[in-house]
Amino acid sequence: MSVNPVSDGDKITDGVKKFLTHQVIPLGHMSVSVESDKGNIIVSGDALSDGGFPH
Repeated sequence: MSVNPVSDGDKITDGVKKFLTHQVIPLGHMSVSVESDKGNIIVSGDALSDGGFPH
């Protein structure tokens, strides 16, 4: 598996972009906006976990 780092607002492909959605810790939380002719959706979740943060 490979991981490609992205930054806030990066376009992944046409109609798909990533943006930060900080939660309790400011690491690894992201959302993806997907735009299509049928509508728009936002998918949110943890991209990476912080192994040093006690959960």
